[in-house]
Amino acid sequence: MFFHEILDDVLAGKRATRKDWNGKGMFIYYVPPKTYTAAKYYDRGTLTDHERLTNTVKECGHMILYNDKGERVIGWLVSQTDLTSDQWELLR
Repeated sequence: MFFHEILDDVLAGKRATRKDWNGKGMFIYYVPPKTYTAAKYYDRGTLTDHERLTNTVKECGHMILYNDKGERVIGWLVSQTDLTSDQWELLR
């Protein structure tokens, strides 16, 4: 399948992989937007004035790649090669 054919399923919570990736066990998944209580989740030194004032931190939705080293790559971006590959498949 092509990337556009699996995208809705990934956004709905499924994991996907490319058969032609070099690494074993690699996959992507989507993390939906979240809102956190600023004081509970973040060091006060990293908060913006607005976040301190509202005591709220908002995170945008993003893709994560689980790589072959067992690491989660936060903010994975689809490449031209990913977009044109017909080797995508959904994982169970």
